[in-house]
Amino acid sequence: MTTDHERTILREALTVLHDVGLPHVEWMLYAALAPRVVPRPALSDLQEALQVAEKNQWVIGITGKLGEKKWAITDAGEAVRREFK
Repeated sequence: MTTDHERTILREALTVLHDVGLPHVEWMLYAALAPRVVPRPALSDLQEALQVAEKNQWVIGITGKLGEKKWAITDAGEAVRREFK
């Protein structure tokens, strides 16, 4: 993540996952995050941010029974989320 926009997407994704507290389906995460980020990100922007977060072990991606991707924040992600504020 290098741009302010990318950091904002990541920060808001971690915030939504923190607020929900349970694994969150990717499309629902996007729906909650998109109105918070200006300019509004594309779904692919969120997916890129989640890949970075997963690589850094800030989130865990889980594939559900129906093939939908669910995301949950980790303890490391909680620490990063607090630093972003």
